[in-house]
Amino acid sequence: ETLIALVDELLATYRIDPTRVYLTGLSMGGRGSWQLAMLYPHRFAAMAPICGRIPDMPNFLEHIARLKQLPIWVFHGAQDPVVPLENSEKLVAALYTCHGNVRFTVYPHADHDAWTKTYANPELYEWMIAIHAQRRHAVDLVLLGQAVGLGHLALHAERVVDRLELGGIHAVAGGPLGGHIGLIELQMLFVDGIEHL
Repeated sequence: ETLIALVDELLATYRIDPTRVYLTGLSMGGRGSWQLAMLYPHRFAAMAPICGRIPDMPNFLEHIARLKQLPIWVFHGAQDPVVPLENSEKLVAALYTCHGNVRFTVYPHADHDAWTKTYANPELYEWMIAIHAQRRHAVDLVLLGQAVGLGHLALHAERVVDRLELGGIHAVAGGPLGGHIGLIELQMLFVDGIEHL
C-alpha cells in the first residue's frame, strides 16, 4: 500500500501517462514486482522482473491468472546461487498454463547478476515502447530493487530514447518503503516531461 500510494502521488504530481507505467525490479525488487503486479494488475502496462523469488503471498502461483493479460518479460541467470532459477521457471510455467502474455530469457552463464545484460539490452526498451507503438513519448518506468545496475538502466534507456527520437527520460530517487513490499526500495521513476525537479 505504501508503494502504490507513492506511485499515485507521483502520477498526481507530475505529467505522467498512467497507461504507460512499466514495472521492473531485480532480486528483492524482482519479487516485489511480482507481488505489486498481483495486488494491482491493471496499474501497469507491462512488467520485467529480474531474478525474482516467488512471493510469499498465499497461493501466489494458483492465482497467477490475475496477471495473464499483463505483458511480462522474465529474466534470470541459470547459475544464480541467491535466487535459484526454478523460481522464475515456476512463475513462467504457471503463466503459460493460463495462456499468459509472457516471455522468458535465461542467461546460461550468468549468476545472480542478470540485470546488467538485461538493462543494457535495447530490445527491452523497444519492447516496452512497442506496447504503445502508436505514441511517440518516453517510457514511464517504475524500477524496484537495489541500486546496483541503475546506472546501466539510465544510460541504455536514454540511448534507446535518443535513437528513437522520443521524449526525454528523467529520474526521481526514492527511499526505503515498507508495507506489503517489505525491504523493497523505489529507486527511480522515469517519467515523461518532468522539467522542474
